[in-house]
Amino acid sequence: MERGTVDEGESVAADDVLCVVESEKTTADVEAREAGVLRRIVVPEGGVVEPGTAIGILAGPDDELAPYAARIDDTALDAVAGDRVDRGGTATGDCSASAVGSDPNSGASAGGEVRASPGARRAAEEAGVDLAGIDDSGPQGVITEADVERAIEAGAEVGTRAGTAAPASGGAERTVVEARGLSGMQRTIAERLGGSYREAVHVTLGREYDATTPRAVTRAGTDAGVDVALTDLLVKVVGETLGEFPAFNALFEDGEHRLIEEVNVGLAVDVDGGLVTPVLGDVRSKSAEAVNRERSVLTERVHSGEFTMDDLGGGTFTVSNLGLFGVDHFDPVIDPPQVTILGVGRVRDDGRMTLSLS
Repeated sequence: MERGTVDEGESVAADDVLCVVESEKTTADVEAREAGVLRRIVVPEGGVVEPGTAIGILAGPDDELAPYAARIDDTALDAVAGDRVDRGGTATGDCSASAVGSDPNSGASAGGEVRASPGARRAAEEAGVDLAGIDDSGPQGVITEADVERAIEAGAEVGTRAGTAAPASGGAERTVVEARGLSGMQRTIAERLGGSYREAVHVTLGREYDATTPRAVTRAGTDAGVDVALTDLLVKVVGETLGEFPAFNALFEDGEHRLIEEVNVGLAVDVDGGLVTPVLGDVRSKSAEAVNRERSVLTERVHSGEFTMDDLGGGTFTVSNLGLFGVDHFDPVIDPPQVTILGVGRVRDDGRMTLSLS
């Protein structure tokens, strides 16, 4: 995690943010349900635990902690290095962490790659050590930040992250300048889209389109004081078109092609370190102006990091617009379990654009 919140022993009011938890697609603030003191941090920063695991004890300043500690399932914490609360209510290990992170996708994989918590990756990068040489103690073979710290303190032969590779047969050398680990969001994107490309036979059809009319409509809207962008018109037209071709407004799940009544259009939005797809619900029932208002609110929530998993769910079709980045055309990758995605290119100087349907 990039930011800390409450330190152990600090008093908090109800609704104060105690820590930040990272999941597959987003980060979420964990707020105090009532006023009290953060008496114990059970899971250290960068710890990787299953949902529902206790991560700390919030109590009154003079409360006996044994009753609280007795409610913590030690088995859920057996693989978490660092803090561990015993039944007597005392903490063992380092309790200096100021935030707690959880990344369900940072665990061991079938491919044998090194898997580590975000805190461990950051610590390894700062120390210039190779995670591959560090023993893991986290769940499912995940390297924790405490594992990295122990390896550094022990002076283990963990190697360096940067160096010069042995010359190839042609004599050329490759020097690693920087090795970047993937965040939970990036790992999820890679796994989902990689799986999509392997499992779905992608066929991408491209058509040039004269954008003169929609551009004239957006200008007329601006003149009339109505906010409607080209993207809003595209989303609205997609909704109308999918009503005529329902086989594309569908999901492929459990070996079935499931046609969906509502047209819920996801819009791919670029964020720091990844890509998320907030969903505009039932666009056929909305005007272009309403689509604009809802899209603006969703986009703002995404860019501010205040979106929730509810904002990302329920999509039946996705639009990915790279025209904003000057891209003419591209082959978009389907977001499973959806069966179709539309790629949108820029409006070129000749007033035409390319739409690509995978």
